[in-house]
Amino acid sequence: MAGGYADQRRLAGRVVVSDAAVTALLDALGTAPGHRLTAAQAATALGVPVSRAGLALGQVAKLLNVEGYPVLAIDPGTGGVLLDLHLLAEQCGLASS
Repeated sequence: MAGGYADQRRLAGRVVVSDAAVTALLDALGTAPGHRLTAAQAATALGVPVSRAGLALGQVAKLLNVEGYPVLAIDPGTGGVLLDLHLLAEQCGLASS
């Protein structure tokens, strides 16, 4: 993750989710069917308890959702997570597959 992500990390202020945790979540979402994870699966990928998944996912969304584009969507009812892989690639200047 370069360029846009690094800029977002600087602009986001105090974010306690590590780059390694963000990478682990993106890896899990990238390989998940439909690029979707349950709250429990997302918590596992982030290395946080399920009870803290919402907070951690909110911080990841703050890093990834550049200019309000929903790269990472979080269902407020279930805590499920959906990654828009093409939008992520566009925002971060990467080639999508």
